[in-house]
Parts: sequence; C-alpha cells; structure tokens
Amino acid sequence: MKQHIRAHYPVAVREKKKTIIKQLRSEIVFGSPSTGCKGSGVCKVVPVLTTARDWKCPHATAWISVTPEGKLRVAFQKSSLTLRQIRCYFRWQLFQVFEPFQMPYYIQQKLNASQTLIIQPGIYPVLETADELIVEF
Repeated sequence: MKQHIRAHYPVAVREKKKTIIKQLRSEIVFGSPSTGCKGSGVCKVVPVLTTARDWKCPHATAWISVTPEGKLRVAFQKSSLTLRQIRCYFRWQLFQVFEPFQMPYYIQQKLNASQTLIIQPGIYPVLETADELIVEF
C-alpha cells in the first residue's frame, strides 16, 4: 500500500481591500477654455442638477471618480452623446486634450481627492463598454 505524503507550504494570503469609489454625475462641456469651448478636451464641468436644458456648446453626461491609483476617471454616458460627438471627440478610441483643465473645487471636495485634480494636455486611450466611453487622466 502506497502512502501519500502531503507537504504543507506556507502560502501568502492577500486580503482584498474593499475600495469604495465615490462617483459624481456631472455634465462635461467639450473644448478648450481659451478658445471659448471650441476644439477638443474639457472646457467646463458642471453638476447635472444645475445644468440648463438649452445647451449651445457640445456636452455629455459623465460619472467622475478617482481610481485607487489616484487617476481621474471620466465615464461618458453613450446615451448622452450624439454620433457626431463620438466621431469628433473619441475617434480611434482616443481622447485629445490641448490645454490643462483643473477640476472645480466642489468636485475635488465631493470626491475626497487627496490632490488637485488636473487634466493635463495629451492623448488618452478610451475604454469602450456597452454603455460608456471611459477615459482615465
């Protein structure tokens, strides 16, 4: 009769830390502040509840949050975007920003941001899901 010997090796166990990410629903106005909200990037961010219904500038509804790594995450709701906006601002799964944009203080406060939230100029990849176009800055 063969006897099986089982060795017990110590295994490092990582406890998953439950991360609660606050999200803030806002209206994002596309463009650059210095050009009167023309072009691409982020021109303004306003709370959804205070937004007017008659917009003249291109805009979309988005959920704003800060990732556990400290990145600013903006999840644009596809249902609030026109096909033209998707083609213009999210072409080739990229989102381009021409000038820096500092998130308003109330957003930083609501998200409990530990640092100033600034979107720096650059070209950012876009992650597409069924309902959202997500950009991490």
